[in-house]
Formats: sequence, C-alpha cells, structure tokens
Amino acid sequence: MVQKFKEVLGDTDLRQYKTTEATSTLFLPPEYKPLWKPEKSYPYLHAISYLKQRGITAEDILRYRMGYCDNGTYKNRIIIPSYDKNHQLNYFTARLYYEGNLKYKNPPVTKNIICFENMVDWTEPVILCEGMFDAIALRRNAIPLLGKTLPRQLEHAILQHQVKNVIIFLDVDAQKDALQLEQRIKQHGINTKLVLTEQKDASEMGFDTSWDAIEHARTTNFKELIQQRLSLNDYSSSIQ
Repeated sequence: MVQKFKEVLGDTDLRQYKTTEATSTLFLPPEYKPLWKPEKSYPYLHAISYLKQRGITAEDILRYRMGYCDNGTYKNRIIIPSYDKNHQLNYFTARLYYEGNLKYKNPPVTKNIICFENMVDWTEPVILCEGMFDAIALRRNAIPLLGKTLPRQLEHAILQHQVKNVIIFLDVDAQKDALQLEQRIKQHGINTKLVLTEQKDASEMGFDTSWDAIEHARTTNFKELIQQRLSLNDYSSSIQ
C-alpha cells in the first residue's frame, strides 16, 4: 500500500489535507497521524494491515483523510474524520485496530450532524447507512447516520435540497429501525427504497455485493410492511 500511496499522490500538494480544521468545540486528537504518510513503526503497519483486511484502499485513506493514534486517549485506534459543507471538522470516529472490548471510542459531541457532508451531492440519490465504514464501502453518496436514527440536521438538509430518492441500508439487526425510517421519509413525498439483506452490514459485504443489493432495493408497500414487521417480531421473540 505504501507504493500505492505514491502512485495515487503523484505531485499532490499534501497541504490540502489539513488536520487542524475544527469547530469551536471539536478538534482531532493531538496524537493524530495521517495514514497517507508512510512510516515503518509497528503501530502504523498494524493500522494499515487492519484497513487492508477491511477492504480499505489507499484511495479511501486519502479521500477520507484517515489517520491513527499510537498514544494518548485514542491510542491504537484508526481515526476517521467527518467534515461539513464548509470543510470544517464536525465529528470523528476512533476504531480500535487491536482486539479489545471497546471497539469504538467517539468524541463527546452531538451526533446531530450531516456526516461526510462535504462529499454529498444532493442532486443524486442519497444512501443512508449506519456507520462510517459502511459509507466508505458504499463509496457513492452514502451518509452515515452514526446510529440507527435520522439526525434532525440531516432530515432538514434532505428536505431543503429537495432530494428525490433515498435508499436506506442499515445493518441486518436494525431492520425494524429501517422500516420506521422508510415510513418517516416517505411521509415527505420522497421516493424511498429499503435494502433488506441477510448479511450483517455494507462494510462486511463489500462494494460489489452491497451495490448488487442496492440495485434490488424497492419501495415497501403496505402489505409488505405488515409482513416484514410480523417477521421481525417473530425473529425478535426467537432470540429472547
């Protein structure tokens, strides 16, 4: 991947990849190191190895300005920042790249944001997914909800920009939330489709499989909605 960075970067001026952008309440960790600047340290190599196993490419690392921390509060974690439409930092997630119990450690700030807003084209169909790694796997106009509910800011933006098509792609264990979200967005008169998959999430499915599922996404009619709710209730009862 180190050689790939050189191929991707070419004569790119890395000054455009600023790591000090911030809102009045949020900064990247002071220990943050950009992963597109190769090192020979074991933490760096381990972080790169972890991302490769997840299907993350050198292009992804550059596009999303991924970094890592080898000490401090976010030690041994991949840092993925999110920027708003003005290219100001509005969130970041920190994913442990070693085995451990607390996989994610996020900053104590609101999730009522539009994640990866600086990459959104509101004139195209918008894909709502659960986490940042899901959005990175989907690549095209995917917005992480940072959970299973629709942030108010994101809902307002969808309406303000008069988005015509929304695709909901949540994890398999969040299908009830996905159904509720579909109905909420459809109330605004927006063409909304739901991806129902038996696999866990987009980041595990990968780009090709995920987009095949998206191609087969469809709007849920009333009869299907009732059937799916009953099916989900039966599934919930079986695992209790």
